[in-house]
Amino acid sequence: MLWDVARATLLVQSHGLSGPVLWDVARATLLVQITYVSPSWRRFINADEANKLQTILNKAKRLNFLPSDFSALEELFDSADSALYSAVLTIPEHVLHPVVLARKQVAIYVNVAMA
Repeated sequence: MLWDVARATLLVQSHGLSGPVLWDVARATLLVQITYVSPSWRRFINADEANKLQTILNKAKRLNFLPSDFSALEELFDSADSALYSAVLTIPEHVLHPVVLARKQVAIYVNVAMA
């Protein structure tokens, strides 16, 4: 995974680009791979696997592929979770929207029935 990012960023560097442009390339290659469907699998990785992913991010920062103040792995996961849940709640066409709506209605019904 990091090798793909390294090749892409080295190509960008060879064309004289650096800084934010280089970071955009790393975000488009590395972070997409790490955060892809992370809301569904993040709870199933153990601490060792999480440390390996964090090590990849740290190495990307050391190589200046990402800014030095870039987020930690947990923050990336939290951001991906938030993006998914806000999309589910706000986009009626989202495939999970009816499921969330049904759960809200059940919760409201239970609260009313218990009152």
